[in-house]
Amino acid sequence: MRFLKRGTCCATNLVLLIRQTISRSTSVASRFNNAWNTWKHSAISSFVGRTILAC
Repeated sequence: MRFLKRGTCCATNLVLLIRQTISRSTSVASRFNNAWNTWKHSAISSFVGRTILAC
């Protein structure tokens, strides 16, 4: 019985650890996404501005 209890405890800890890791990685991914969108937007804006100036 004790082994079973310990196994359940380990499994619970593992699930919590995985959940923490996933939430952390998603926050990093969203941060990266925001940075990428900002960079893309500024790059497009500068490109459009340069194109208009060239015309």
